[in-house]
Amino acid sequence: MDARLKPMTQTIKKIERQLESLQAKQAEYHALMEDSSLYEVENKAKLAECIKSQAECEGAIDECEMEWLELQEQLETEKEIVEAELSEA
Repeated sequence: MDARLKPMTQTIKKIERQLESLQAKQAEYHALMEDSSLYEVENKAKLAECIKSQAECEGAIDECEMEWLELQEQLETEKEIVEAELSEA
């Protein structure tokens, strides 16, 4: 692999790890929200916090996915450039 691609590849892997972590948190929020007791009056604050946290998590997932897609596109472009340079040499 060309040295120019390594930092981008490492960043992509870092984002993938972040996505995995966020998706695990999101699954936890979904599981919490399946508990019917969460919707009882005495758990109103807990429900509100869960909804807020779930929304924040979903926003972070969206941001990570967009960043991942952008980097993947950049990586593909860089790979094409490297391959073209190698075929010219």
